[in-house]
Amino acid sequence: MEYKYVARDSKGKQITGSLEAATPREASRQLRSQGLYPVKITPTKNILTLSIPFLNRVRLKHIAVFNRQLASMVGAGIPLPSALDTVAAQMKHKRLKKVLENVKTSVESGNKFSESLAKHPDVFDRLLISMVEAGEATGTLDVMLNRYFVYAEKILALRRKVITAMVYPLVVLALAVGITAFLLVKIVPTFTALFKETGVELPLLTLFIINLSTFTKTYFGY
Repeated sequence: MEYKYVARDSKGKQITGSLEAATPREASRQLRSQGLYPVKITPTKNILTLSIPFLNRVRLKHIAVFNRQLASMVGAGIPLPSALDTVAAQMKHKRLKKVLENVKTSVESGNKFSESLAKHPDVFDRLLISMVEAGEATGTLDVMLNRYFVYAEKILALRRKVITAMVYPLVVLALAVGITAFLLVKIVPTFTALFKETGVELPLLTLFIINLSTFTKTYFGY
């Protein structure tokens, strides 16, 4: 969630801005880690975020792209803050862009990259944070970021296969329901009129279908 803040630095100068955090307490902790003293922290009123939060959700595909780009830059020897700044500038997802800017600020303030990511648990999962910690400890941050990218790609591919496998039965079910509704609303009433003209006694199953047709036609809108 995004918060607006009013804070003061060590010289007493007032500073205003915004940051991403899970709670106001977390926002306050982020400010203190940057050497700022929070005066006021208020949530940003974003109607879209509050009413339809899933539209602002950072998906795994966005995190995968971020990992791939950052791994390439870190592997090329670009300093981490500069790499984060470049990736954030290229990021199209507005919320992730803002989060990356906050992560860069946190890293520049002297915090570890893994600690900066951990401040946004609703964006970065525990696996990514753990792999970044391992990369920092062994000096293989680019390798760990690439490994997470490969993992994310496999998960996304599996999700696509599951969705594809579900499409066919759903289409068949929709067609079956549509055809059944069409028969009950359009075809069965025609035969109902013919049966009434003959005056013969109808089997229970036929009566059931006729009654079901009448009910469907009457309450089709509902």
